[in-house]
Amino acid sequence: MTDTRNEFVSIQMASAIGIGLFAQFWKHDDRYHHELGLITGEQKTVLLSSIEGSPNDFWPSCPPIQQLYKQTVDENPVVLGVGMAGSRHYSTSVLLQPTESSVQLIVESACLIKDPPGNDGKMGTRYQTHQNWSQVELGIQSATIAGCESFIEPITTTQYTIDSDSNQLWLHANQFESGRATQWGYKLGLAGSRI
Repeated sequence: MTDTRNEFVSIQMASAIGIGLFAQFWKHDDRYHHELGLITGEQKTVLLSSIEGSPNDFWPSCPPIQQLYKQTVDENPVVLGVGMAGSRHYSTSVLLQPTESSVQLIVESACLIKDPPGNDGKMGTRYQTHQNWSQVELGIQSATIAGCESFIEPITTTQYTIDSDSNQLWLHANQFESGRATQWGYKLGLAGSRI
């Protein structure tokens, strides 16, 4: 198997005590795969890995991001991505920002489509989970790694579906309107950093 990490982009942010979050992207086939995770000191632990599908999928299970741009907004690292699948245009932003007590990662995606989505009528981002996530509040999933509790929380018009048999989490839009951008988003944070 050939290593396809020929184009790699990473952002990270940690608190003063060395606990934080990261997002990393690398080119695989015609799109970028990404992982979101936890930083504890010098160690990185992957929490979620995107499930991209293939260029042959009519409705991809993640936004097929083909171009990435890394920049800083208000001193916070952000990655912006765009891509296409058929006649559908996708965009994604991944922002790391400090909170009062820690850091959080905010992911927002959108797709401009004319016809109802496939995937059981859902548009979203599907992840392979690498930790045991459990529901702690309505709509909030939580996992504890190395003594740090992390959470993932849907934002805007987003719902989630979790398949514990396959360890997959699918964050998806809960509404669709033909000819308009369908949006979904979520926050990954550390306990005590919800705002």
